[in-house]
Amino acid sequence: MNPALPFRLDDLLHTRTVESNRVEFKATWNDVIADSVVKTVCAFANDLLNLNGGYVVLGVEEAAGKAVLPPVGLGAMDLDVLQKKIRGACKSIDPDYQPTLFIEHVDGRPLVILWCNGGDNRPYKAPGKDQRQAFYVRQGSQTAEAQDDTLRQLMALTAKIPFDDRRYLPMASVRDISSTLVRRFLREVGSSLDDDNVSDADLYRQLQLVRPINAHEEPRNVALLFFNEHPERFFRCASMEAVQFRDDGGGDIWQEWKFEGPLPEQLRGCLGLLKSLVGEIVTKREDRDASERRPAIPLDAIREALVNAVYHRGYESSDVEPIKVYLYPDRLVIVSYPGPLPHICLEHLTGEVPLPPAPARNRRIGQLLKDLKLAESRGSGLPKIRRVLKQNGSPPPEFRFDRTYLELTLPMHCGHVMEQAQELVAQKEIPEALTLLRRAFTRQPGLAELTWRLVFLEFQAKHIAEALAVLSTFAGCMVESQARPWPFFATARLLIKRGNKEQALMVLAKMPKVQMDESEHMEYAYLFEEAGDKAGAVWQYEELYHRYPNDSRLVWGLVEAKLMLGEDFAGEEEEQEQLFCEALEILQGFCLPTNQPESESLNREESDPISSMESCLLLARLSEHLQLPPEEIETAFRLAISLDPGNTRAKEAYGAWQARTTPTKPRLTASKPRLKASKPRPKT
Repeated sequence: MNPALPFRLDDLLHTRTVESNRVEFKATWNDVIADSVVKTVCAFANDLLNLNGGYVVLGVEEAAGKAVLPPVGLGAMDLDVLQKKIRGACKSIDPDYQPTLFIEHVDGRPLVILWCNGGDNRPYKAPGKDQRQAFYVRQGSQTAEAQDDTLRQLMALTAKIPFDDRRYLPMASVRDISSTLVRRFLREVGSSLDDDNVSDADLYRQLQLVRPINAHEEPRNVALLFFNEHPERFFRCASMEAVQFRDDGGGDIWQEWKFEGPLPEQLRGCLGLLKSLVGEIVTKREDRDASERRPAIPLDAIREALVNAVYHRGYESSDVEPIKVYLYPDRLVIVSYPGPLPHICLEHLTGEVPLPPAPARNRRIGQLLKDLKLAESRGSGLPKIRRVLKQNGSPPPEFRFDRTYLELTLPMHCGHVMEQAQELVAQKEIPEALTLLRRAFTRQPGLAELTWRLVFLEFQAKHIAEALAVLSTFAGCMVESQARPWPFFATARLLIKRGNKEQALMVLAKMPKVQMDESEHMEYAYLFEEAGDKAGAVWQYEELYHRYPNDSRLVWGLVEAKLMLGEDFAGEEEEQEQLFCEALEILQGFCLPTNQPESESLNREESDPISSMESCLLLARLSEHLQLPPEEIETAFRLAISLDPGNTRAKEAYGAWQARTTPTKPRLTASKPRLKASKPRPKT
């Protein structure tokens, strides 16, 4: 009876659970193809990178590295004869090696599949040019003769079988393999090998779970790790421990869990727990009805990190520590043992430098996890973690390691960290909240909301210097496309409220140039005014006024700023008069356009602040400063009263003016100011 594939044929043809560089397609079989196939079988048997060999599929054409479907099939070939030819051709491989053959059908067309798992007696040789024996390896998706450094690497693997593919030496037997777990696995991966007519012993052989030793068979380590209810009996490290901490330092343990059993069950159990513990950030959006939900840590990143820990850890007797999973308020830490292979550096883990090709510690564990769709292709785990964290807006992963351990940290999204900090503040735990926000800011110093939360809390803790240092760091890290000025505005307002006007001006002066809309620019000018830098406020208002000359808010702000600055120039008559004249000309130009009656102009939009009672009072105030004719000043006051009869302020201002006014010779008339409005003066 022909064996069946241990997973779905469709997954193989579409290279879903097997990387494309581990599958080679051949449209048919003939003498030329036979030579190529033998070399490829030899390369897969050598398994230079411990990828668990590969597959040769006969009856399928290949285009651009992919199968052309539907397959052409092997036509009218006698499949029994073909299998004999394949086995005969593979006898030329030295030492002896035979792939496992499968016969499958797609749309009624027969295919022959050669499963070439990594051999136990590598290195293997096959006939090359002139029938000379040579060593072959896979380089990407190609079969090539091993030479120079590649040959030396292959020689270094002589008789070295990865730990998970070895037989278990102490007291273990085939009886320790659970047929229930094996058949459950086959059903889950969709293999047709799950057949009640197939005996357990045949099942184990076809899945390469046992190894013949003299006259009997013994289980391989992978069989005990995946298909035994209690693998920790054989491998003390084959378990996971998870701990949730209340505090950042890890001194206060909240809950503890331990996961034992077959490796896939440990993975799923721990992943399910973390899914329930790691929450979401829910944000209400103004532009849509539904709230935006964002995980504190993407589940895909957690899954890849856990799978990597299981796949790449050591299971030797000397490695007794279980995989450790620590959940802190702002991060998830996963520790596995031992550390990375000696040639792996930090730059490889962070993605600055591509991972170099190197043999994996475990080849069978990785393949079975891929069959279960718990893992993807080799080398894709860390890039995927980095990618999904970036897509989530989270900081990149962090690493600490030596040759004895590897610690991977997945930082939580800053939105979740800010929520945690807010809860700590509500509980009066300011130092703990500061610790969380400081670490989050160190990871992402260019985020406006996070910056302001930290600055505000530093102020609350009376750490003024630290708050200003945070803002300075933020200024150097602002992303131009997302830069907003409001953290600087909020800090300046806070300093002004606390009476630190000089520091507020320093904050505004150090704000990098960013694109501001009109309202933000107005706020910028107003803050200069509030902080006591009236000249700076005038300069900002003038810059805006030249861009938006018809905006009543700008006119009002500019006129008032010039008026207040002029009032500060007591004793400097010429400079004072210049400012008052400029303010009056701007106000008249907006309120009194040519060929329009004064009363109609001033009353054209009651909702417009520059057309209101306040505008008339400002006009009267300027006119008095410039010693214009009393009748003009009185007209402005009366108009202010008529625009808002119920407001006593205009009447009081009018009465106060009447009490202090004395007949004087006017210095100039309102219609023709002696000095013209100048160009914007430099900021001082």
